[in-house]
This record gives sequence, structure tokens and C-alpha cells, in this order.
Amino acid sequence: MKTSKLSSIVIGFGVVAMILSFAGASLAQSQVMKATIPFHFYVGEKLLPAGVYTITPASNGAIYIGNGTSGTFMLTNAAYSREGRSGLMFTRYGNLSFLTMLQWPGTSTGRELPTTKLEKEARERLSPVQLAVAPK
Repeated sequence: MKTSKLSSIVIGFGVVAMILSFAGASLAQSQVMKATIPFHFYVGEKLLPAGVYTITPASNGAIYIGNGTSGTFMLTNAAYSREGRSGLMFTRYGNLSFLTMLQWPGTSTGRELPTTKLEKEARERLSPVQLAVAPK
């Protein structure tokens, strides 16, 4: 009798775990954002070519941005942004463009990327220009 109850409890926990993993996967799928970026740009230290990109949130503030042939993971920080301004925000110094912030449609919390050494050096020499790319 005890074995039967224990088996039922273990099976119950297994079913709950499966349901939660499917719910998490579907939530991550709904947060995928696509954008066409018409210029090459830096994500952290990595230079990515112009193209159509998929941006996917990962765990603990990380994001993945890729175009099928190249991509990268990047740790980000939570950042407040006004609702309705979804998309990718870039800062351009001369011909160097840096992805600086992302915001998913329908949210007021964005993700901010840390400033790299290269971006700091560019900031010292050149004036910044803000660029926005809307999601598809």
C-alpha cells in the first residue's frame, strides 16, 4: 500500500514537472523577436553582419541573437523603458554600431547590454547617434 502511494506521488510530480517545462518552453517561444538589421553591428565583443535576426531570451537575463549562420549569447541587465517602444536600440559612433537595448512588444521592461571597451573608446572620440530597429 505504501509503495502504491509513493509511486502515485512520484508520477504526480513527474507530470507537474513536464507541464511546467512545456509551459516554460511555450513562454520562451512567445517572446522570440525577429528584426531585419540593415548594418553590421556589435553584440558585446562580437561583430555580426547585416541580416534578419532572431532574438531569444534565455535564462537569468541572457539573450541569444542569431541569423542562422552566426550569432552569440549575451548577458543583459533589466532596464526600464516606455511601453510601446519595442525593438532593438543601437548606438552608432562613426561606422561602429553597438546593440545597446532590446524591448519585447507589449512590455515596459527592456534588456540593456553592458558597454564594451571598444564602445567606450569610440564614445571618447565620436558623437553618438541613436538608431532603432522595429521588430518584424
